[in-house]
Amino acid sequence: MEPKYSRVLGRTASLSLLLVTASVLLTGCGGGTDTATTTTSTSGTTTTTTTATTTSPAGLKKIPTPSTLTVKSVDTSVNKYPDQYTVNILFTPNVDTPAFFADALKAKKPIFVEFYGEGDAISDQMAGGIAELQTQYASQVTFILLNADKPQTYGALSEQLPVQYVPQVFIFNNKSTIIRSYTGYSDKARLDQALYDAVNRGY
Repeated sequence: MEPKYSRVLGRTASLSLLLVTASVLLTGCGGGTDTATTTTSTSGTTTTTTTATTTSPAGLKKIPTPSTLTVKSVDTSVNKYPDQYTVNILFTPNVDTPAFFADALKAKKPIFVEFYGEGDAISDQMAGGIAELQTQYASQVTFILLNADKPQTYGALSEQLPVQYVPQVFIFNNKSTIIRSYTGYSDKARLDQALYDAVNRGY
């Protein structure tokens, strides 16, 4: 059995929770209670109103979406792996986005981002396959590999995506849009297919 992920970073929100919440919001089911008041009849100086209260399904929790992300769609129904998300999430850099990542977006090439753990067994298992993919897609994809244990190298980026798991991979198309998200172990074949899609299909 393939291992999942080695550890969880101390972040306030995970992309997996964000994506589940996003899928709920896209179908119009937000959390909390909404109250609407409508005037139904007026007689002289007396106004009768009806108040309708709608409560969203129990168990749904709103996760604040980072201002850098615009969720357009989330599809988890057709994936072979439960930790894989086929998504359409636009990333818009702001003043806190590290310059190296903002520059990568400006290049208009697909981007492969991995947050890995130094000395982490699962990250080490993936390293060889990722290195081969770097060679294979050298002229087509920008590879950004970030040591999760050295936040000074990536600044606010882990919160703007946001990141919680190690290892965690995000694949962008050439339009600054996340099209795949993976948590935990991903073999070379899975990543290769995702990169092929990013380069040749854009989704």
